[in-house]
Amino acid sequence: MHPDVLRSRALRLKWHVAALRFEIAMLRHAQVLRRAQMLRKAGFRPDQARDELGRWVEEGRGAEENADDQNEFTEDFSAQSRSRGQGHHFVPRQLGREYPFSEEAMDVFESSKTGPLQAEIHRWSKEHDIYSRTVGEKLEDFLRSNKIEPQQMTRAQAKEFTDQIKQSTDPRIRDFNLKIYRKEVLFWLRRIYRSPE
Repeated sequence: MHPDVLRSRALRLKWHVAALRFEIAMLRHAQVLRRAQMLRKAGFRPDQARDELGRWVEEGRGAEENADDQNEFTEDFSAQSRSRGQGHHFVPRQLGREYPFSEEAMDVFESSKTGPLQAEIHRWSKEHDIYSRTVGEKLEDFLRSNKIEPQQMTRAQAKEFTDQIKQSTDPRIRDFNLKIYRKEVLFWLRRIYRSPE
């Protein structure tokens, strides 16, 4: 094989590994951030008394009053999380409405997302529309070439397709995903540099 081809393949592989590492780091960071936001918003102190289930309680109040406050906080936090969105789904949700996918396939598509995005709220745009249509075309090709009926799609097949989308070199897909990652990186870099610590 020609050295240029090998070099090109090696660079592409490095890019995919870096993208996957970044995605894992973003998901872990989002999880830590969510937990920290919950604790900060609720005003918990590490030295505060806890109930028999390990939950923090306000001294001098009954268990029922504390439970009511906890439920109110959980509902408020859930609403706040929804307003930030669930992030970017690599396989757009609209495809789940257009095809009668199996539950297994839908579980894979639903869980394959970036997680909450902090840089901006993930909204519909012309670029997003192009991304979604392109993923739809790729899905058509994938189903046809593998002779898969959507309602019989297995978890492994759905994961294979999702991985193809994540690793796609089609600029309509790759550039849109990279733009999202870039914005998130810049957001966190700005926060780090603005932080007084």
